[in-house]
Parts: sequence; structure tokens; C-alpha cells
Amino acid sequence: MPDLGDLCRAAVEAAESGEAVEAYAEESRRTEASALRGEVEGLAFAESRGVGVRIIREARLGYAWAADPDADDVRELVRRAAENAALAAPDEHNVLPEPAPWEPIPTLF
Repeated sequence: MPDLGDLCRAAVEAAESGEAVEAYAEESRRTEASALRGEVEGLAFAESRGVGVRIIREARLGYAWAADPDADDVRELVRRAAENAALAAPDEHNVLPEPAPWEPIPTLF
């Protein structure tokens, strides 16, 4: 299973010159159990993971997402996001934020 951080870096590296690109990864796990009168009625476990790519070129925004991608999927994601950007109307407000320091929020979860 490819590392999601590595896939995000690969997406950024695959973008063309002149494109602003943002890649993000998401991974989640969910466990659910239900019981009635001391008896287990249901048990479910689910996992999901994926990578999203946002590209801005000439003030046009494009986005693409893939669930559980590999390196080839990421290159395709970048291509699709660029195609979607080409179809979008330009908007001067389509910009990525400048890098900034961040602080962890230990009480968030």
C-alpha cells in the first residue's frame, strides 16, 4: 500500500510549469458496534483513503480525487485536474494560500 504522503509529493512533482498545485491525503477508519439486551446485533468496520489534487492555471481551478490510488493513478489525477481547470471559467480569486507555520491542536481529537 503506497504511502499517502509520497503520493501527494508525486502529484505536486507531476504538475506542469505554470500550474499552482495542491495535493492532500485523507485516511479514515470507522468501527461501529450495536447491542440489544446484552447481545451483539451488529459490528461494522470500514476504512477509506484517497488523494485529492487541486490545480490552478491561468486563474482556472480544476480538481480530481481518487480512492486508494497508486503512483499511476496519481499521474492520472493530475492530468484530470488540469483538464478540469481548462474547462473552468477564470476567477481572479482562485489562488492557493502562501505557506505559513502551523501549530498542532492536541485537543482537536
